[in-house]
Amino acid sequence: MAITEAQPAVDVTDRAAAIARATQRIRIVGWSLALGWLCSLVVMVSVGERPGSYAELSRDLRAGQVSEVELVDPFGRTWAPLPDDAVFQEVTLRWRDGLFLRTATVSNISLKPGRAWLDRARREPERVIVGSIEDHLTALGPDVRVVPGEFRSSPYTAQGFAGPGWLLGLHLCLLLGTLMMIAGPRPWRATRWAWAWLVLLVPLLGIPAYFLFGGPTGLFRPKDPRRVGLTGGAAFGLALLVGVALSAVFAAT
Repeated sequence: MAITEAQPAVDVTDRAAAIARATQRIRIVGWSLALGWLCSLVVMVSVGERPGSYAELSRDLRAGQVSEVELVDPFGRTWAPLPDDAVFQEVTLRWRDGLFLRTATVSNISLKPGRAWLDRARREPERVIVGSIEDHLTALGPDVRVVPGEFRSSPYTAQGFAGPGWLLGLHLCLLLGTLMMIAGPRPWRATRWAWAWLVLLVPLLGIPAYFLFGGPTGLFRPKDPRRVGLTGGAAFGLALLVGVALSAVFAAT
């Protein structure tokens, strides 16, 4: 009669404790990534610039909604008023519209520009300012401050905001960390591919949705975490539709 050695019993308590520690580490990483995305969004809204128009600035000045307008040379030089012997220069106007910084580039021409320039000013009154820009702006808003502004290089654009280049590096690091998190423990409510498509194609909605409902932060836990409601193919189509809708909304604003 063969004698078999008894297998050691698995310590259920130790296993549960190990799972709890792993879950806690995952949630710490998840909350860190979520906080990083939130901080990057605040920075982008604070320092990023959105395109505007001189017509919008004129409307806001008449309504008394703008307290300061910066005049910026769009080529990086120190801004200066149009010299007496010059005919034309490009000027970027920067102002704050609620939470957002807006910019609009206009053509500033002298008081005696010649017929061709005057014809252009008549055709494009929202793009051409004849004479002193300061006088035009203060005529629209008597209380506005018109000051020289600093040129800002904005090589990175996201969701309609133009921001500094270092934000691109930050966003790439956060995106890589988020995708690695998705590739890790099985997420809630959708497959890994589904969450990946949402994060990549509609980050403005996909990223907060993942951290709120996907499981890395432990928020809004479903009754059955193993149940999958959204697959990769369905998420890809949904992301395309939502992306088109968001593009239309941003274009309108």
